[in-house]
Amino acid sequence: MDKISLERYSGLWYQIAAYPTPYTPATAFNVTAQYTLTGDGMKVDNSCYVVTSDGSVVRIQSIGYAVPASEDNRTLIVRFDESQPAIPNYKIYGINPDYTYAIITNPEKDNLFILSRIPVITMSDYLHVTNNLAVDGFDVSRIALTPQLIE
Repeated sequence: MDKISLERYSGLWYQIAAYPTPYTPATAFNVTAQYTLTGDGMKVDNSCYVVTSDGSVVRIQSIGYAVPASEDNRTLIVRFDESQPAIPNYKIYGINPDYTYAIITNPEKDNLFILSRIPVITMSDYLHVTNNLAVDGFDVSRIALTPQLIE
């Protein structure tokens, strides 16, 4: 596998789909991750909007840091607070040559995120990605689409 260019990887990514997680509510939409290069890695600014029980919409934001943990920059240590262990917990599993799509997982492959540089992708691109994930042994039945509401 080719080495990931952190310079090309940095920038804004839209979550197209993911395995549901306890830290992203089921009502989340417009989920994004903004990566900014720093001296020793990247700042990570995750953001989403959530519909609350009273029907209002709130923005949830978390800021963390990613430090390369492998020579090919595919494995990173991502921490959102100092209490989290500094162990490799984030894997850039796949990325297309023009850095417009990325597949993110963890070492156990029980987290999965499909990211894109644009908020909406074509159904054929989505099926291409998920078919490849199925071939690689991921449980594609667990993948939930992430609404990206365009203004």
